[in-house]
Amino acid sequence: MTDKMRRTIAGSIAVALLLGFVALYTVAIWQCWIAAEPSKLRFSSEFVYAATGLAGLVGGIVAMSFNEQLPVTPDAVKSAEERSLVVASETGLKAGKKAAIEAFDATTNDVLHNINAAYAIAYFITGGTAIVTWLSFSKDTPDLIRNLALIVFGLVLAIAKAFIPVPKVAP
Repeated sequence: MTDKMRRTIAGSIAVALLLGFVALYTVAIWQCWIAAEPSKLRFSSEFVYAATGLAGLVGGIVAMSFNEQLPVTPDAVKSAEERSLVVASETGLKAGKKAAIEAFDATTNDVLHNINAAYAIAYFITGGTAIVTWLSFSKDTPDLIRNLALIVFGLVLAIAKAFIPVPKVAP
């Protein structure tokens, strides 16, 4: 298999997964808005597993675009002097801006940048809609939608935190 074929197949899978994420959450959010009693709305286990799995994938890719990482747990056996702190060159909005500019740069031929931008745009639009739905229906919002709203809200907070410089305190 040639490199071009491999990238085409991988890109097609990436786009299909993104479309699946958007489709599943669009259906869930739409059903919540048209349901007579949203609190009684139930989704099948398979629907929930597929939607949350895709939300994890898309959210993880978007978080990586903004250089957001899980908190590092230091090894208990190392002393403070031995630990190395890896600092990303850009984080938060600065990294997102760079990714967006690269994604839409006419000189960039790599489809990966465009797919990455599509993931971020789709994630924030779908997540924003989930947040609006959650705020509108409050406790009647199905867990599937509320969970996406909270996760997207958490990522937005992490991106905002990375944007605001916090001085490091010497130990």
